[in-house]
Amino acid sequence: MPAWDKVRNALANPKFEFRTIEGIARETDLDETVIKKLLAEHEKDVRRGLSTDKKGRLIYTLRERNPTFRELASNVVTIVSSSSSST
Repeated sequence: MPAWDKVRNALANPKFEFRTIEGIARETDLDETVIKKLLAEHEKDVRRGLSTDKKGRLIYTLRERNPTFRELASNVVTIVSSSSSST
């Protein structure tokens, strides 16, 4: 299976709303450097979360997946927090 297909399948995994690069690597057995490159090459298919996971890592999902209420609420909190800290 091509590497992008593995990454895409990991991003589509219904167990997760978002995935970290580390999580994708565990599921796909691909090197994190390869995953970062593939995410950049397929940026039209991938959406990066505005927030991070609990450990501060970037999170990703497929652009075709509809945002959940939790994601939208998290995005509002992130935007409000960043705008209030910049004033």
